[in-house]
Amino acid sequence: MTVKFNVVERGNPTKPEAPKKFYPSIQSSGRITLRQLAETASQMSTLSTMDVMAAIESFLKLVPQE
Repeated sequence: MTVKFNVVERGNPTKPEAPKKFYPSIQSSGRITLRQLAETASQMSTLSTMDVMAAIESFLKLVPQE
């Protein structure tokens, strides 16, 4: 899978006189639903779509706690 990006020139806000540098800026290719994500992941493993959805939902609940 490739990642599309633009090159953006940005200056240092703490040192405006410093030369500007170039940074990558990732371009979004759109949004997918949790179900679509689970279906794609299940095709890459031996887990069912519902197993992957359960794992993703558990992960999303644990992240704020940790």
